[in-house]
Amino acid sequence: MLGSGLLLLLGLLYLLWLLLGSRHKLYHVADRKIEEPKLSDGQLRGEFGEGFYLTDSKKLANQWLDEQAHKKNQNPDELLINVYRLKKIKNLSRWIFKDKTENWQHYILEKQGYGDEKHALVVGPVFTSDKKVMQYALKTEEAFEHLKYIKCLNKNKSKKGGGRID
Repeated sequence: MLGSGLLLLLGLLYLLWLLLGSRHKLYHVADRKIEEPKLSDGQLRGEFGEGFYLTDSKKLANQWLDEQAHKKNQNPDELLINVYRLKKIKNLSRWIFKDKTENWQHYILEKQGYGDEKHALVVGPVFTSDKKVMQYALKTEEAFEHLKYIKCLNKNKSKKGGGRID
């Protein structure tokens, strides 16, 4: 009897771990560790307009790191990948595009390089990717209250599957 109760408890704990652990990690490239990001840490122009951009793909984050290093003529080892989790977004005004739809395309054409005062968060596929890789643009300071810093990686450690540098 005690053994079956223990097994049930372990099963419930495992299920809870699966549910809580399945939240996506999000990645942001920067020249420094950013534990408490602000809108000013983002970019002025992006597919969804001005915002603090993240992706759910570690591979894309590494591409962004290489692109940023090339644009700024920097050594890629000088850039970092900040890792976050987004939590409790139901209270945020948001626009989520699950696929590359006509609405998604219209939003990109309309907002690219310009602000969006209606939405705190915009989520959607990356324009240049054939795969379903999502990008997240935090567009208001309120949205940052829902972003939790996890750790910071350098390029080499992020490719090998993780490792803190902080």
